[in-house]
Amino acid sequence: MSLTRARAAASAARRPVVSPVPDGLDRPFWSVMIPTYDGGDRLARTIESVLEQDPGEDEMQIRVVDDASPTADPRPLVREVAGGRVSVWRQPRNVGAPTNFTTCVQQAVGRWVHILHDDDIVLPGFYAAYRHRIEQQPCTMVVGRSFHVDDDEQTIAVSPEVAVEGGYLVDAPLVVARDHPFNFVAVVVARDAYESAGGFDPELVHANDWEMWARLAMLGPVGVVAEPLARYRHHADSDTNRLRRSTAHLDDVLRAIDIIAERFEDPRAGRRFRREARLRWSGIALDVAEQARAAGDPRAARANAWASARLDPRPAHARRAWRVAGPGLRSGRS
Repeated sequence: MSLTRARAAASAARRPVVSPVPDGLDRPFWSVMIPTYDGGDRLARTIESVLEQDPGEDEMQIRVVDDASPTADPRPLVREVAGGRVSVWRQPRNVGAPTNFTTCVQQAVGRWVHILHDDDIVLPGFYAAYRHRIEQQPCTMVVGRSFHVDDDEQTIAVSPEVAVEGGYLVDAPLVVARDHPFNFVAVVVARDAYESAGGFDPELVHANDWEMWARLAMLGPVGVVAEPLARYRHHADSDTNRLRRSTAHLDDVLRAIDIIAERFEDPRAGRRFRREARLRWSGIALDVAEQARAAGDPRAARANAWASARLDPRPAHARRAWRVAGPGLRSGRS
């Protein structure tokens, strides 16, 4: 069995079950599920951004799902910010982000689920615009652009535009798999789509959202909201920054690439996707290496540069990686 096939089979085998909501429950349109781990003031801001457009309990479930935070029990903060409007559920032990995301889905009773990280923000009109899009035509999930912001919520970038036709993402399975163009904060999913797809892969720490969106995009059409209505926050404490200090982010992505590649109906298309995705992430790893070197972290720079050179060993790219890594890259090969 090939490596890609083995990884895809293992991923499918460990995929958690998402059972349907029991019959007889009064179901709101939305479930806004906020996974958190020592969220603090950022969590408060996230909750406030939802409450500013809260349509009421009949239309929206709002719950914080805490991954056994060791230093910041979110319950006092949630009571202070939201009174009794937002419920809190705590994991009995730390289970990791992907499993906590699956818990969010499993506890959601709304027809549409928005998993909103405890450091991200929704802008006024987010839920109204997404609901309007949902009610226009059937779709499996709805996506949109988002603002990339710093810790002070100052805009530093905007996520890329995508091709849209009739309100739907063009070539959704390919675009989502190839480009991963949507931040978690700007994606909402029909709960019954999660029931069909299963939960998040617990072994994918960094790439679990990409793998999930690629899986869901194969189940049905993907609607698009044109206006950016979310803020994806960059800060030093984020999981992304933590994982990029080593090559953990890249190792995780490479596993996801193999899993996604095996789903292509045409094996040649799968192999092409895998080859192109590895080259693309080679460039991203080299960018991370350059950022690490500029920040005075030679260990992270060397690790990411070496990983980049392994993914794209073409001479011109390898020479650039050697320059970024500085002394030690060549000896690291032995």
